[in-house]
Amino acid sequence: MPKTDPFTFGFGRGPYSVSRKCLAKRDLSSMSFEYMYKFWKTYPESRKHFQARIIAPHEFTGENNRFVDPILAETLKKFDEEKLLDDTIVYIYSDHGDHIDFLMWNTVSGYSELMNPPMFMMIPDHLAEKHHENLTINSQRLMTHHQIFNNNIKYLEVTPSDRTLKNGYTLFYDTAPVKGTCESEHVYEDCKCFLPK
Repeated sequence: MPKTDPFTFGFGRGPYSVSRKCLAKRDLSSMSFEYMYKFWKTYPESRKHFQARIIAPHEFTGENNRFVDPILAETLKKFDEEKLLDDTIVYIYSDHGDHIDFLMWNTVSGYSELMNPPMFMMIPDHLAEKHHENLTINSQRLMTHHQIFNNNIKYLEVTPSDRTLKNGYTLFYDTAPVKGTCESEHVYEDCKCFLPK
């Protein structure tokens, strides 16, 4: 990375650049997923929380997705074949939607997509059956990192500090408000959130 600007964004070098990321002559995403798999296999009887932050697709061309998507698919397939997904919750989400297509920004639908990032969730069958109704309703409502956090805390039966809970509801156990807003959900300026009028 350049010493003068280690956080270069764009066509330079650095963690936020458009270039493919490698470490020890291997794709960085591949190493992250491999580490996650080994982590799961090392602690088979322990409850685990693992977060992989994959920044490789954070670029202008979409080309890096061609390297990341097959690695992710291969990892999930391996987890599935070894029954590791039978008791694992997987969240796949982004910090924002497409912000490369500058023309799209000038439409309400495009801006809404940018400011409402996608989230996908894979859960074991027994949880899907138990929480089907709330999950179906909440899939069409504004959800934030607070609800993910609250959900994990409740599922893991951990008592957090009062100051960490901004909203009490969760993804699985509660129905989100019909008319949640960026303000009511405590989404701050640095986070992406936009609800069309």
